[in-house]
Amino acid sequence: NQANRPAEAWPLAKESLDCLGRDAANWAQAQAGAEAGVSLAMLHRYDEALPYLETALRIWSVQPGFGPESRGVHRMQHYIDLAHAQASAHN
Repeated sequence: NQANRPAEAWPLAKESLDCLGRDAANWAQAQAGAEAGVSLAMLHRYDEALPYLETALRIWSVQPGFGPESRGVHRMQHYIDLAHAQASAHN
């Protein structure tokens, strides 16, 4: 995603998530989920992106060193807002 290649980033993020499992408080799972959500949002797959983005935001919000002012939280909130706006525009 940093290279602006979401079609390549999405399968890699999905593979990472599959390997990490579904630990509701795992920072690495949040990172992989964030990348999955951002990739899907960049591919205009907003409804699919939201669960990944919201889960990442929830996990990061309680992690030491993160919080409402952290870059990761701001990034997730940006894509969540974008996904909600685009999803409602298409409904």
